[in-house]
Amino acid sequence: MDKAKHFENKEANEDITSRIIMKFFRHGEKEGGKAINEKTGEIKTNEELLLTEKGKEQAVGRSEENVDLSKNILNHAFGSSKERARQTAGLVMAGKVEGVKKDGTFEELQESIKNGSLAGGVTALENLDYNIDEKSEFGVEAYKHFYAGDYLKWLIEQSDQFAKDKGDEKAETFAGAHD
Repeated sequence: MDKAKHFENKEANEDITSRIIMKFFRHGEKEGGKAINEKTGEIKTNEELLLTEKGKEQAVGRSEENVDLSKNILNHAFGSSKERARQTAGLVMAGKVEGVKKDGTFEELQESIKNGSLAGGVTALENLDYNIDEKSEFGVEAYKHFYAGDYLKWLIEQSDQFAKDKGDEKAETFAGAHD
């Protein structure tokens, strides 16, 4: 049987649909600024701070209720380079799914997702790392939107144009953050 012909006919007779769902979350409660890195004995940097137990519960609480795993779903979550952001993404994605280890380290969560029924993973996406100078015009505008609760929408839809209009070539906008 000619495989190419088989697939052409199969696709012609099927209603194939794809669905991409994007959801944005801020991480839950994190460790205090004086948390100690167990490996080095030093105070953890902002990037090293993890979710607290309450933060993990907050992430799981944002998870979808009845995830239908009978459909061929490939799940993948993204977070900034901060481990707590990726931890949040993984917990939101896997929160209500049985068999996923949610109470261990991020590495254990990631391994559980890869080997479990979600068939996905969690990846750091550098474009989600932003270092905003809160004293610049761009920073003032960014924080205004952050406190109004629409920062991600503004960042994606308007930050590039705002920086361009202000002649701010240093601002870390959504499209231009890591050119």
